[in-house]
Amino acid sequence: MLSFFRKTRQILLESGSVRKYIIYAIGEIALVVIGILIALQINSWNQEKKERTLEQDYIVRLKDEMKENLEFFKFRIEFDSFGTDNVDLILSALKDNNVPSDPEQLAVAIEQIGWGLHFQHVDDVWNELINNGNIRLLQNDELRDKITSYHSQVEAIIDIQYTWIDFALGYRRLAGNILEPDLRTYIAAKYGPATSTQSIPKIPNAEYIIDELEKIEDLNSYLADIKIGQNFNVTMMKTVSESIKDIIAICDREIN
Repeated sequence: MLSFFRKTRQILLESGSVRKYIIYAIGEIALVVIGILIALQINSWNQEKKERTLEQDYIVRLKDEMKENLEFFKFRIEFDSFGTDNVDLILSALKDNNVPSDPEQLAVAIEQIGWGLHFQHVDDVWNELINNGNIRLLQNDELRDKITSYHSQVEAIIDIQYTWIDFALGYRRLAGNILEPDLRTYIAAKYGPATSTQSIPKIPNAEYIIDELEKIEDLNSYLADIKIGQNFNVTMMKTVSESIKDIIAICDREIN
């Protein structure tokens, strides 16, 4: 092809026709420009294809991450709701003398109220999108806005966790000696994340537990603060769970 162009130029030069040579030169330049533009367009198409493939990968991973977080929030809602019920049980026993017939129920309430769980939120894909600047690859504006809003909500919940944990630790310092260590271990294994193969330890009677609780100064205040924190957690986590469901639904629509 280059040899053809060279021969053509040579023939035109030898013919002495300046006009024909100029027209040819303009045509050759136009062909070169068109070739460059085509090459740039092909490169642009290839880059766009790569970015769309990467976008799909991110969306699939985001969906999986959101599903994992949704399961965690479901568990935390159940856990904190259980804690609120246990606060009500103790307050009712102290105020109205409404003592449960099963002393284990009261013992569980005393122990479980002071439990704190690590906030197991997963945000690896989100951090990768932000740190690499690849958030721009998400073409769906609604998806970007929903994810950004969701992580703002999570940050608010994390901030509240520290306040709630302070109240829980304060309560544990006050009520931690009511139950024997082996009983606390048994309760943690049966109702919480701990494990134990020990037999059921002796559970003190309800009267003894109530008497010990009544000796604790400012107990009602701690219980009230814990309940407020747990109720707020449950409300916030239900809101966040709905946000996660929206994000998952958008991801499903975007995945080819």
